[in-house]
Amino acid sequence: MTTSLRPLASLTTSQLGGIFDQNRANPAVLDSLLTELPFRRRKRAQRLAVTVQETRENLSADDVPFAWPSTDAEIGDGRLAAQFQPVGLLGALGYRVGEDGLGAVDREKTLDSAYVSPVSKQLAPAYREECGEPRSAKRLKKMADSIASFARNAKRKNHGGRYDCAIGDWEADLAYLKAKYYDGRWSFPWPSTRAA
Repeated sequence: MTTSLRPLASLTTSQLGGIFDQNRANPAVLDSLLTELPFRRRKRAQRLAVTVQETRENLSADDVPFAWPSTDAEIGDGRLAAQFQPVGLLGALGYRVGEDGLGAVDREKTLDSAYVSPVSKQLAPAYREECGEPRSAKRLKKMADSIASFARNAKRKNHGGRYDCAIGDWEADLAYLKAKYYDGRWSFPWPSTRAA
């Protein structure tokens, strides 16, 4: 019987191992496993507990949960609200959207490369630090925040629908990142793409 204190109590050790295999980078899931496994006395469960504990301890500080950004935007006067690095993580890899931008497949390849590769040394050291390590929550957050920010700023200036294509690309790319790198792995809220 499961309780609120032991929600995983009804699962077998094999099932817990499967959950671990699918969620090695999700601190919340690892913590749930570490709550249940000490109740198990068999050697297999004890070995799994040690492995989960080591994995949890080795998660980078970059891998902490974060709130997923929103692309909601108020109607503005067309001016940008913040200063940005001229070329960022995505721009350095040739990421472009809209009518003159990359097609969906090429944008997805660029996003994959941005997530799994080291940041270009041509970018400022402080900015590279903001991007975090490859495959980390911090890296995914930086990418998602950037894309959501691009979409929000375009929505503020989208009089007459001139940025509709770019906004559609950014929102499609956020959905791609969510499906490929977020779902089942990270526990932070995913952003909404609704216009305010």
